[in-house]
Amino acid sequence: MLVHLIRHAHAGSRTAWNLPDAQRPLSDKGLSQAVALSELDVGQANVHSSPAIRCTQTVDPLASRLGVAVQVDNRLAEGSDPSNVVGWICQAPDDGLVLCSHGDILPEVLRLLALRGMTLDGPPAVQKASVWVCDIRDGQPHHASYIPPPRLS
Repeated sequence: MLVHLIRHAHAGSRTAWNLPDAQRPLSDKGLSQAVALSELDVGQANVHSSPAIRCTQTVDPLASRLGVAVQVDNRLAEGSDPSNVVGWICQAPDDGLVLCSHGDILPEVLRLLALRGMTLDGPPAVQKASVWVCDIRDGQPHHASYIPPPRLS
């Protein structure tokens, strides 16, 4: 099974935002990145997102292309426990997953998967709109490849 871990695309400034941070949307650049990410080859994966608007907006175009709904899951929220995400990944059925989360969660998820034997093709960088493609076989993490953020013209 392939699991695509996506960090949300570029969002507006946290300091310039006056409402709850979970309501902060993608910037114009982020919306363009989300459209570019919709071209990822993820098979017929289920798409899950942090409740933060910037995360759901990141994977909405991909979910639309796949004909599935984005499923919001608090395990992917900022400040959540990354070990819960790792358990979910390792126990998921073989349908494939797309998980969109944050910069405080994804590096730790990658670190914990590496402790379970997964090799990474580089340091666990998680730039905005970047993707890690993780190969999980029979609940065991094997290898992860990094896809940098899409280049926009």
